[in-house]
Amino acid sequence: MRQFSFLLCAAFLLATANVSAQTNDTTTQTNDTTTQTITSAQSPDATNPAPSGFLSHLDVTNFQLLGRFMHDRDSNDVLQASKLQWQLDLKANLNFDKEGNYLVHTRVSSGDVVDGGFSDTGIGYGSHPRSNLYVKRLYFQARPLKGMEFQVGSIPFFRGEATPVTHYDEGGFIIGERVTLRHPEHLYFDEITYTVGYIGATFTPNVLLRMGNFGRINYHQYLVEKHFDDRVSGSFEYSNQYLESVFREAVHVKVKELKVVDAVRAEFYQRTLVTPGNGYNVVGEKQVTKRLLLTVGFAAIDRNYVGFNNEEYNIGRHVYATGKYQFSRDWAVGFFTTRGVLTDYYLTNGRRFDVIVYYDALDAIKRSGLWRRFST
Repeated sequence: MRQFSFLLCAAFLLATANVSAQTNDTTTQTNDTTTQTITSAQSPDATNPAPSGFLSHLDVTNFQLLGRFMHDRDSNDVLQASKLQWQLDLKANLNFDKEGNYLVHTRVSSGDVVDGGFSDTGIGYGSHPRSNLYVKRLYFQARPLKGMEFQVGSIPFFRGEATPVTHYDEGGFIIGERVTLRHPEHLYFDEITYTVGYIGATFTPNVLLRMGNFGRINYHQYLVEKHFDDRVSGSFEYSNQYLESVFREAVHVKVKELKVVDAVRAEFYQRTLVTPGNGYNVVGEKQVTKRLLLTVGFAAIDRNYVGFNNEEYNIGRHVYATGKYQFSRDWAVGFFTTRGVLTDYYLTNGRRFDVIVYYDALDAIKRSGLWRRFST
């Protein structure tokens, strides 16, 4: 751990040197560059200038607002929830250089647990109103050399070609460190990743309250990913969490010639130590129209699964379908439905149906010009 932290410290020092070099380069610009700058300032774009000062280093990459109606019955057909929920998801980078090789990333989101982003509105059965927002991710990222990346802090899970059905939920994070190598011409694999850190305190989503766990270790992950050609890509992973060893394999194949589906994804896992078990997920993807995407799949997650996979799937065998229709540049509507099958133990999600509305607030703000006017 200390050796890995030392590498990240070295990356930070390289970032400092790089920013300093850029500053020196800026102060020694040629007269030609100065002339270009003056000409640009006199162009029509000068009426809507780019952000300056601190905000020129701030890159907001995602700002979405979501609404969801969920209706869930357990495997005994007992109603568990039928309610309206909301979600805010904001992601941003504070760049230290123009290329974005050195940055601090943050994610602010709703959701009172580490691996969930939706909060209740108080409307509907089983709904308890929540209005909190949390800083769920906060990490420093450095790319000191081409094909090398370091991350340290509250970092997201890396899944390769696997999905949150069998892997960790998209909203989840760990307190730890990661190093990634991207040198397929020398190392065969497109990406080689090692992650080490701490998973826990599920009901403490605020990373500022979780940083005290930095240095604690209960999770290791070794993952390789390979894009064999334009059609086939796959990943293989070994991870160790809570003394439990897990192997994961996933492959994504484009098969547009089949007409019925455009692509097929298959993912598998095997748990080998404390509570042996295995599971899989197979799903077909179809871009029906330019605006409509549908998926249909079958997932089998063993009853002793220890992880934070997506709550919609949880454990057991399920058939499921999802869809998303982009009916305008900013707005989309989607659905999710699942039913437990061929399972002889209790399931909290025996039957579930969700309707989700998406609003891309970032794209709307950028088009309105508010960001530029605010930042100048």
